[in-house]
Amino acid sequence: MEDKESICSNEESETDIEIIPHDTLFKHTFCVPKIFYSHIIGTKGLTRKKLEHDTRTTIDIPKKGKDGNIVITARERKAIISARHRIDLLIEASKKKIHYTHFLSIPLNKKEIIDKYISFKNDILEKYNKTTHNIDESLFQNPSKLHLTIGMLKLFDDNEKKYAIDALTNCKENIIDPVLEETGSINIQLQGVACMNDDPTNVKVLFAQIASNEKLQELVDKVAEYFIDIGK
Repeated sequence: MEDKESICSNEESETDIEIIPHDTLFKHTFCVPKIFYSHIIGTKGLTRKKLEHDTRTTIDIPKKGKDGNIVITARERKAIISARHRIDLLIEASKKKIHYTHFLSIPLNKKEIIDKYISFKNDILEKYNKTTHNIDESLFQNPSKLHLTIGMLKLFDDNEKKYAIDALTNCKENIIDPVLEETGSINIQLQGVACMNDDPTNVKVLFAQIASNEKLQELVDKVAEYFIDIGK
């Protein structure tokens, strides 16, 4: 089994993190969205204690619900690099457990779409009453919020939200507008419905299907790829 010195040495690599002298120690300060604090601290603080023990560092984390920076201090630079590396890995693993917070979409709030949606909803409510089929108006989306989803996002703080807004502005200028200048307006045709889990006996989400449209597909693929690339 490797000792602590070996672990720290193996994890030390070229890095652009800022480590500054602090009295007889070294210090590294960095920002992490507060949603991740509990994942770094762990139950009863055990995860942080293990990190500090294994890397020979002290890790200060803002109190629950408070904004601020995480501060790592240690006697050696390589210990700080090791601790930061492990915290980064913890955060990446935690992201997979956290639900999406936002989505990219094309609004479908045109009058003709809304009118047909309301007509569809009323037909269903008239044909399948609440008493027999447990279907009522609360199951239907607000007509003004109808949309075509392009992709899902996880934005954990105001900085990430601002970054996403700036990215969308840039995407419009450099991807969406040039495509529309070349193709002209793209018509979206809704045709039929489908259930999200492909099991009609256990439906939780029902959505309208989009009629095949190569121009639309090309555009949304480019937008999705753009956001995937900047999120790497």
